Amino acid sequence: MASSQTPAMFSRFSTLTQPRELRLHYWNEVIGRVYQGMTVAADRDIAASWSQCWLGKVRLADVCSQRALVDRRDVGSTVSGPRSERFHCLIPKRGHFLISQRQRSASVALGDLTVLFGGEPYQIAVSEGNESFVIDCPAGSLPTAPYHAVAQCIDGSVPAVRMLCSFLRSLLHQDWPDAPEQPDLEVLGDVLLKLVARCLHLRSPHPTECVGATRERVTSFVMKHLANSDLRTAMIAESLSLCPRSVQNVFATMATTPTAFILSKRLALAADILKSGDDFGSITDLAFELGFNDSAYFARRFKKRFGMSPSRYRRLKHN
Repeated sequence: MASSQTPAMFSRFSTLTQPRELRLHYWNEVIGRVYQGMTVAADRDIAASWSQCWLGKVRLADVCSQRALVDRRDVGSTVSGPRSERFHCLIPKRGHFLISQRQRSASVALGDLTVLFGGEPYQIAVSEGNESFVIDCPAGSLPTAPYHAVAQCIDGSVPAVRMLCSFLRSLLHQDWPDAPEQPDLEVLGDVLLKLVARCLHLRSPHPTECVGATRERVTSFVMKHLANSDLRTAMIAESLSLCPRSVQNVFATMATTPTAFILSKRLALAADILKSGDDFGSITDLAFELGFNDSAYFARRFKKRFGMSPSRYRRLKHN
């Protein structure tokens, strides 16, 4: 975006202000200040610019770049706020990019919308001659944290996304004063957040389908991974692209907790194996095969559940 097109309320950084051999280094400095741990791999003389403003709680940026690979691995605190509280919405105005996060990937073309979670690593492969909007917003400002939409493409032909794009373009073409009043900026930020929330709602399952579908996904995942000793709320949430609270809520609808459900299923499976007569080795071997890190703990919980030790249970079932 040319300097003459940048509204006065935007601050702007451009690699074209630097000697050619220093441009990539300068670009990494600029991007690294915005998002800690972010690095850019590109030609040393990359032409790129970053224009941004704050609309209340929302940072809006207009980014131009030649071909590059943007990699964010260290997701510590950023100038945007605590890492776990913000989402980054991206809309290409020119070119396209491939994004990946949470073992998902999506190709995002002109006018499409995608979301990245600021609290976890992600990668963006930027096309040649790319220009994009970046909306950096706190999760608490959205009706529901959009974990479901992370690394997904929301079609730019959808009316809500088109409306969002039109609003963003209008912001860039207004004749803004050098110092807009803060209340005006906050109102614009609120409008922007409402439009973003509407677009993200389009990726949400229908409310009447959500609970049952999510419960099926979660419980199926748990049963498939019972033998994994790392199976707990955080792992389930990350693997299924859910927030931890959503996982906890699934089990709450079944009047239990993730820990209690996992333990119950492991003990039930242990009893089935003990009754089967299969040669699984020692009781300790069985405990570790079922995801228990402590065989003594397994024995105690088994006895509490079935009224006898695992070894006695096996003997009784075969006599």
